[in-house]
Amino acid sequence: MGSMDCQDWEISYVSYRGNIAMFESIMETTGTARPAPMEELTVGAFAMETHAQSSNNGNWHGRPVALVAICRRTLMVAGIHVARDGVTFYEVMQCLADAFLPRDAVDVGAVNPWPCEGVADRAFVHALHDLTPAPFRRFREALGLEVLPHHGPEPLVGDLAERWSQEAGIEIDSLHDGRAALAHRFADRPLPGGDAIELENVDRKLRRWIVDRYNAVSVPGIERSPLDLWREAAIGFVPRFVPEDAPGDLFRPEAFRTIGPRGVTWGGRTYWSEAVRDLLEKWGGAREYEVRADPLNPLSVEVRTPERKWMRLDARWV
Repeated sequence: MGSMDCQDWEISYVSYRGNIAMFESIMETTGTARPAPMEELTVGAFAMETHAQSSNNGNWHGRPVALVAICRRTLMVAGIHVARDGVTFYEVMQCLADAFLPRDAVDVGAVNPWPCEGVADRAFVHALHDLTPAPFRRFREALGLEVLPHHGPEPLVGDLAERWSQEAGIEIDSLHDGRAALAHRFADRPLPGGDAIELENVDRKLRRWIVDRYNAVSVPGIERSPLDLWREAAIGFVPRFVPEDAPGDLFRPEAFRTIGPRGVTWGGRTYWSEAVRDLLEKWGGAREYEVRADPLNPLSVEVRTPERKWMRLDARWV
């Protein structure tokens, strides 16, 4: 671990003081009363003052916004999602899904492990963000997840954002305290100058930094890293895994399906387009086609043709 000067230590300590108090209160309780890892998560966000682009689902240019889900028992960042421009309830769902499912840190070139997984009992999200839409309610109810609004700033997220900015050389928005990015949009602001960065590269770089430079570095005042705290707390811990009947369109957004005379079956619905007849006539119905769905839009899915083009199919009602 690199050295930290006095000023950096003081800044970090101020940011962490609430979490130190929380950690000490946990350690003073009996062993049976201590919350388990992943029992409670805090979800926060910060915007990056950089020009990003992505060719997935259109040629997008804008500012990336990072969402992080932090385990309140161990201070470990359990999940990440890099969003486009701002945050809706869908991005919060994606961040939580990333926290709940296992992942291999080797995939992003990290040296340290990323052991956390399992469905949380509670997630704290800032009250300025609207989490009432039906898809989020379905997600929450299917997983048995309690979502609690909070109104104050998120010092842990602010500290993470500052450290990320300093070490990665990527500026962050001045309103990064965990509240602004959940309610703030950037449509009327010009993009920062310089060459655009691929959004996927921002995501990969942030994940690697989280694993090796955040989760694995000692917390001032506690003198243990989130990874150390996780290993201590996780002795005998059995995660509450994502149930088999969880919303499959969120956790498994792509699949392969055959196309029958009535169309494609997905999530208990049938989807159809007049172009299906031509597709079957040209390529046959015996083969499987790649299908993807938007979890927020049950009215349509997309099928990838052998010409590598995406074709929209709409829900059939009869």
